[in-house]
Amino acid sequence: MNPYIFGFHEPCPEDVLPPGKGWFLHMAEVGDNPEPHPGVDLRKWSEQGYGTICRLQYSWGGGGTFPMLDKLDVYVERVRTCVQNSRGCHIWIIGNEPNHPNEWPAGHKYTPEYSAEVYNRCRSAIHSLLGHEQDEVLLPPLAPWTDKAGIDWIEYFTRMIAGCVQIDALALHTYSRGSDPASITDPAKMGPPYEDYYFGWPALYDWLDAIPEGYRERPVYLTETNQNQAWSTVNTGWVRAMYREINRHNQSGGQTVRCALLYRWPHHDKWGIEGNDAIISDFQAALGYGFTWTDPEPHDPPEGDNMLHNPSFEAGWHPQDEKGILMLPDGWTAQYQEGNDPYKRPEIKPNEEFSTDGRFSIRAFPPAHSRAFYGICQEVEVEAGAWYKFSADVRIESNPPGRNAAFVGIQPWGAGIFERQMIWGEETQVTLEWERICVIAQAFGGKIRVVMGATNEWGTTNNTAWFDNAALEKWTCDGEVPPVDPPVDPPEPGECEVDYGRFRAIVRDEIENRSPVRWP
Repeated sequence: MNPYIFGFHEPCPEDVLPPGKGWFLHMAEVGDNPEPHPGVDLRKWSEQGYGTICRLQYSWGGGGTFPMLDKLDVYVERVRTCVQNSRGCHIWIIGNEPNHPNEWPAGHKYTPEYSAEVYNRCRSAIHSLLGHEQDEVLLPPLAPWTDKAGIDWIEYFTRMIAGCVQIDALALHTYSRGSDPASITDPAKMGPPYEDYYFGWPALYDWLDAIPEGYRERPVYLTETNQNQAWSTVNTGWVRAMYREINRHNQSGGQTVRCALLYRWPHHDKWGIEGNDAIISDFQAALGYGFTWTDPEPHDPPEGDNMLHNPSFEAGWHPQDEKGILMLPDGWTAQYQEGNDPYKRPEIKPNEEFSTDGRFSIRAFPPAHSRAFYGICQEVEVEAGAWYKFSADVRIESNPPGRNAAFVGIQPWGAGIFERQMIWGEETQVTLEWERICVIAQAFGGKIRVVMGATNEWGTTNNTAWFDNAALEKWTCDGEVPPVDPPVDPPEPGECEVDYGRFRAIVRDEIENRSPVRWP
């Protein structure tokens, strides 16, 4: 990913922005043609080291940035095939300024909730594609200073975010009120009733301040910025001042702004920069600063903090197979026994009927009258030699009774869950009640795999397991009695420095004699 903060809305020549030194925003009209979208090929830029962002828009010229509800299904499918057939891009913006009348179809207003629904469905479709599971799907940027949607731009922003299941990153727009470089930091506020909002370029900070706490570490892309009026033909230093301010913000520890894109390079409207020697000269002088962005340094979570990604399954879902039989929460995968009859591949789905934390739980079950042995797992980087506790809420249904059991486990090497080193912890066969179960184990290397699993002994009609609210935390020998007996005794208080070789020998002995692995 390109580390520089410079760039343009639409590509410029290499002598203006050299390869590898910044970003370009590209655009694609998606429409509602039932045929697959041919995609966009951005390899010309990505292979030269430019950062590439593509904005997916339903229509240009008054057709609306989003479709109407009756065309939403086919639009989402077009988004999916557009991304599937594209090359050289893994950052996508869904729509543009849905709070502004210029982007409405025939004057029809988009609500913040509808904008969120479009984003949710497009994000899920993109993440379902092989090779795009980790793509960044950006919320549509909004227009500042407009209340034409019936609410102000900040309320629209917060309501749109509240309607999202999860977001990967944010695209924002902000503009100054002229070409004076001092306008970049002008603290002037608007008149009533919006006296709490900035009048000019610092409106960027109104957006940033409105981002909910849970999304404060998401990256931000400033995909449009200019002088609001037509670009000046005098080099006032505005561009340099703008990039200095972005760099100051990033250096201050604020939410990372990965790029600020000047709107726009081609002469499609009065803001075209092509041929404007004053702005080009100012931009190239800004390049000399060499400003780059860095994401916050990763840190080891303190004891007691959940180390898992998407632990309650609210952050999106993706299919693990082409037919969608295995729908997994983002960050999780499934492993299962298959081919050794009577063990069959289970079905795994999101569930909203029962949950203990948030909207979703995982529902998993084998085909009727068959057996299954499966695990839903996540690989986690950890500290070699440290002890960890993994826990989850589970719920079991078995009808007629098929001895269906759910359990949790830790693979201390991070290998597959059917390897002999697998350490299974507690299990439960309680029917139709949530129960929290856990396992404690020591990491052998720099990663472990945590698992929520189930198996049924008899192939009866219905053997379903639900999972929710998973947690992984570092466990320290502090003198307290552990909640369960781990398969290998933890060290005594004050003896946390374990003889590593001796411990491995103990585990090998445990494997040979106790067989903690659950084999069908």
